[in-house]
Amino acid sequence: MRRILPPWVTKNLTIAFLVSLPISDCISLISAAEKNVIVSFLVLVASKPSILIVDDDTVILSVFAKIFQRKGYCVTVAEKGRSAREKLRMKQYDVALIDLVLPDMQGDELFPIIKRSSPKTLKILLTGKIALRNSIKGADVFIEKPVNPGKLLSIIDTKLKNRDSEV
Repeated sequence: MRRILPPWVTKNLTIAFLVSLPISDCISLISAAEKNVIVSFLVLVASKPSILIVDDDTVILSVFAKIFQRKGYCVTVAEKGRSAREKLRMKQYDVALIDLVLPDMQGDELFPIIKRSSPKTLKILLTGKIALRNSIKGADVFIEKPVNPGKLLSIIDTKLKNRDSEV
């Protein structure tokens, strides 16, 4: 007996399949209505601010990811500097929220990569050692742990609005 999938499952599978193909291959495989759905989806994703959160503490990653997703951000997380480096080479972010102490490097070692690949990215350094702030170069904002999420969101919103008004 053949199983028939509900339309919403079929649509989601189609979109997931098409996203993994080169765009030139996708165009010939989809109808005009499906093209409109995909274009609307891509515009929605492209209009959301993006944030890369780098911290070796999985609880912090999870909590911040949920907070930023609820605020409408496209969230990417990394537990190590090496993973963050790979993600930074693949995509530009509006915000990089980076812990100073990572298992494989100091978080501020990512700043030159960000500056080269995405100079408009807001670089925020999280640290429990605020006394080090004068010796660390490249951060736009220093935030001391423990972090107040409301204050962090306010700082990011203000900085992004100021950055966008300069353009």
